[in-house]
Amino acid sequence: MRASGNKRQRGAYFTPKWVAKSLADWAIRTPHDQVVDPAAGRGDLLIAAAERLAALGGKLPAPLFGIELHSQTVRALRTALAAYVPDTQLLHGDFFSLASKLPACDVVLANPPYVRHQEIPARSVTLMREALDGRGRVVAGKASAWAYFLVHALSLLRKRGRLAFVLPSEVLTSDYSPELLTHLGSVFKTVRLIHCHGVVFRDLNQQAVLCLADGYDASGRSVGAVEWASVGVKSVAPPHTFRLGQLECEPIRAGTTLMRLLAPRAALRGRRRCRQCSQLRQHDPGCHRERV
Repeated sequence: MRASGNKRQRGAYFTPKWVAKSLADWAIRTPHDQVVDPAAGRGDLLIAAAERLAALGGKLPAPLFGIELHSQTVRALRTALAAYVPDTQLLHGDFFSLASKLPACDVVLANPPYVRHQEIPARSVTLMREALDGRGRVVAGKASAWAYFLVHALSLLRKRGRLAFVLPSEVLTSDYSPELLTHLGSVFKTVRLIHCHGVVFRDLNQQAVLCLADGYDASGRSVGAVEWASVGVKSVAPPHTFRLGQLECEPIRAGTTLMRLLAPRAALRGRRRCRQCSQLRQHDPGCHRERV
């Protein structure tokens, strides 16, 4: 990844505090949970994690660890977390080079870089693919940076661990996402994708999806269903948060597209009736071929 450049080139879109709190509250369940953020930025997720641990009765220094590549941002990160952890727990460098220096953890919280494949330096792609080792097969050659972060983060988790990522809606639309989601379903008891209907990142022309995975088992024998829900962002604007544990989700079936997931149910019922109508099929052959 790029250690310099502007925010877009680095894919640095910092996590809103209310999203960070929602993820930390869902993922952290005991005062002893060890938490890692592999793309820590200014520390919004780790601060939310520190506050959650404190609310559960945790002691200082907090069991929090982070990595940040950008030199100016890592200074801001260490300043923001100074009351919770020593600088030695906040590493400056590339996640794919430094992951081995991190302890095994119970929770990975992350808002990874949103950088498309064609904008990632070739040497960084090589480094990321080498770091994935045996997991590289689930990340296609044209994958964006967030996919590499998501898969490599699995190497940090203890058994029954949890993962909470802020991802672009690309996770529901890209050609390489189905295999990636299938892999997550094979190593987690549950995987939920919460589509944020509205603007989470004002500088990013893409909606966000919260990926919540619970019950990690590296053996790959899990049969967890990948589920989804959609939440209107305006209804949970500050000072409120997503109550992630209370959302009703439904399975994502093979071949389902983002447009179908977000379409009103009445529209889908109308489409089914249209396809079943022999007269319409006869007079409008394009109707039944339209893909949603």
